[in-house]
Amino acid sequence: MHPENSCSLSIDWEVIQGMTDIGWVKNSEVAKLTIDHCRDAIFWHRGTRIVYVNEQACRSLGYSRDELESMTLDEIDDGLSPSEKRDLMGRILQNGSGIFETINVRKDGSRFPVELSVTVHRIGGEMLFCGIARDITERRASEEQLRRSQHALEQKIRELRAAESRYNLAIEGGRLGTFEWILSDGGGCVSDSVFRIFGRQPGVLRPTYRAFAEHAHPHDLKRLERVFGVAQKMRRPVSQEARIFWPDGSMHWIEIRARFAYDDFGQPVRLDGVMIDIDEKKTAQARLQSSEQALKLALDAGEMGTWEWNLQTDYVECSDHALRIFGYTVDQIIPTFQIFQNHLHPDDRSLVLNTLAESRERRREHHLEHRIITAGGEVRWIEARGRFQYDVRGHAIRMRGVVLDITRRKNAEEELELRRFAVDVAAEALFTLTLDGRFIDVNQVACQRLGYDREELLRMSVPDISASHSAERFREHMEILRAERVRVIPGIHRRRDGSLIDVEISARIFEYQGQEYICATARDITKLKRAEEKQRELDQQLAHMNRLAGLGEMAGTIAHELNQPLAVIANGASLLQNCLESENPNRAEIAELSELVSEQAVVAGEIVRRMRGFCLNKPPQRASVDLGEVIEESVQLLRPALRHASINVLMELDPIADMMVDRVQIQQVLVNLIHNAIDSMMNSPSDQRQLSVSTVCDSELTVRIIVADSGPGISPEQAERIFVPFASSKLNGMGMGLPISRSIIEAHGGRLILDRTVSPGAAFCIELPRDVPVQKGSAS
Repeated sequence: MHPENSCSLSIDWEVIQGMTDIGWVKNSEVAKLTIDHCRDAIFWHRGTRIVYVNEQACRSLGYSRDELESMTLDEIDDGLSPSEKRDLMGRILQNGSGIFETINVRKDGSRFPVELSVTVHRIGGEMLFCGIARDITERRASEEQLRRSQHALEQKIRELRAAESRYNLAIEGGRLGTFEWILSDGGGCVSDSVFRIFGRQPGVLRPTYRAFAEHAHPHDLKRLERVFGVAQKMRRPVSQEARIFWPDGSMHWIEIRARFAYDDFGQPVRLDGVMIDIDEKKTAQARLQSSEQALKLALDAGEMGTWEWNLQTDYVECSDHALRIFGYTVDQIIPTFQIFQNHLHPDDRSLVLNTLAESRERRREHHLEHRIITAGGEVRWIEARGRFQYDVRGHAIRMRGVVLDITRRKNAEEELELRRFAVDVAAEALFTLTLDGRFIDVNQVACQRLGYDREELLRMSVPDISASHSAERFREHMEILRAERVRVIPGIHRRRDGSLIDVEISARIFEYQGQEYICATARDITKLKRAEEKQRELDQQLAHMNRLAGLGEMAGTIAHELNQPLAVIANGASLLQNCLESENPNRAEIAELSELVSEQAVVAGEIVRRMRGFCLNKPPQRASVDLGEVIEESVQLLRPALRHASINVLMELDPIADMMVDRVQIQQVLVNLIHNAIDSMMNSPSDQRQLSVSTVCDSELTVRIIVADSGPGISPEQAERIFVPFASSKLNGMGMGLPISRSIIEAHGGRLILDRTVSPGAAFCIELPRDVPVQKGSAS
């Protein structure tokens, strides 16, 4: 704003009010000079038609006076709508004047804001309007600048308040407090958070240096005061950690960061700073130190080393153990990547370098197992893991990783592979399974024998391949195996094609990593079963021949025994015929004779039945048998021989429940023992010949049958060979009776022994379990 154009609107208006004649205004030089020197544009107009303007109006709008005086206000106004103009005109006419803002348009089309003051005048009976327009572009710019400055100020105030809030939050959240100590008197002021750092409520005591010193650890206070002294002289900032005590006696860590303030003469007057609660930091440092120690222990225990390769210098920073893996100590070598390459095994060199190049290019971790040759010439296996790191331009600058000596593991793997091979080429099928029967490992023999591959078998369980063990039967065997830990089980396996294999399964429970498993060996006994079947047939034939031989030896006594009822039958029949031919037959006598003949026929038939049953060649057959009845039948079978030899028979039989045995086989053993007893007593005086057959139930599990004679007994030499096949003391004996008898008893789960405590004479004891197991047959 120029001074010469600073005529105020009020002064202009006073001048204008003195001009009541528009003609005078136009023609008067004084009026023209006065109006033209006004800094505001002046318009006289009738309605909207402009009748007079001053020089400022022409300058501001860019028109000549003549041009403007031929125009209307609407042509130079662009700020008001027609309706707004009508409303303003009505208010001006009503009030006699009005002030408002609008937009004027220059001749060149540019626009600028103006403040327009309009008054109404009646001159010579004519209504004229005088408008004074002031260009308010600069005012608008000033107002806009003021608004912007105000907005910026408000924004700064908000930012300062936000910063203050963040500062307070940082202080509180970071457990940080500010302090100021006046050096002259030790007084000062602190933030509330300082009180909380010292475990107190704000304001409970006066914040002085002396109060601080009373809470500080004595050793740390001395060191801190020395640091303050040096910092004051050297004009350096202070950064020091110290321990303090809370009112409850607990110790805490703080960090002090401060700077001295000096007066105009260079003398220290104040210490300004912050106190930071670093308890968590100290705890974290202790934990980190503990973790580092634990990591070092873990790396050492795992024989693992760490390394970092600087690609720019080629230097490799290694841990002590990493160097030891390569056969070096810390002071022996400065490790570089080139030295590492020199230790690569020739057969693994290209693999390692190609893997590193691929890892670098694809920016991914590498994991590799390979061999190295140590400084001492030893070949070792190592496992290496690493990852490249890159700068902002994407260039690899370093690589970090770990290395582990896996030589022992590799040797163990080779040994395991060898054992795996040994298992696969074993002669028998091997299975490892869980306690519920699922296979977890099988060898190649098992796969070939059953016709499955390994993966198929590992998806199966015992009932899937067993024709003899259902799921329920398997569970029963498992209960017994858990108790016994080791068990041999006969079974039948089914091949993929449906054919069957007889197997003998040896199972054992073992524990691995707290879990129980079963190791089972399945031996193919199909050929053995056929051989045993053939052997059983031979044993049966041999036993039959033995019985026939015994029957031959008893033939004379049996014939004598049979002749007696036959003679009675013949005599009875002759007498019966005479009675029938008489004229007066005696019916009572006929009936008596008929009954006698019938009884003797039954006696003869019973003798023949016993002999026939003894001599039949039938396969072994177990049945529930009354053992006492079998003993009596055996004695009755040899009764003629016993009477012929004048042998007194003494039988003492305890009551015995029926047992599952083969009747004929047990009878054969008893006949053989009784027949041997008869032979042994033939040279003894007839009045001293006695056969004793007794049974003893001395427990709930075992029954004993004792056959004893009063003969001369058996010498120790004979006793050693008494059960040896073909070793006979008889002149014409085969030496098979006792061996066959013992095999029969053993097939029944019992034993046949010579009781050497009996003297004189000999005693044989048959021990049979009450629960006689059903075995495959007697041995040869």
